[in-house]
Amino acid sequence: MGGAAVFVGFTLAAFIWMPATNLGTFKYLFFAMILLAFTGMRDDLLALSSFKKFIVQLIAASVVVGMGGIRLTSLYSLGIDVVFPE
Repeated sequence: MGGAAVFVGFTLAAFIWMPATNLGTFKYLFFAMILLAFTGMRDDLLALSSFKKFIVQLIAASVVVGMGGIRLTSLYSLGIDVVFPE
């Protein structure tokens, strides 16, 4: 159940510190976070197979990348000098 505390803490911090005009931009990210949080809570209560958890992770990642348009453009923060084409 530690994941629930991390989810609530991150969500509250995002809503407090993020300007209200940017909240619509991250609606798909918040949806994916809610999906993953509920999957984690359900897994804590009733065991889920690793395949089902993987499918939920794929769905969440697809929502963020496909609908939200959030993409990696470089790996500079990891110390790797690679820029991906758009």
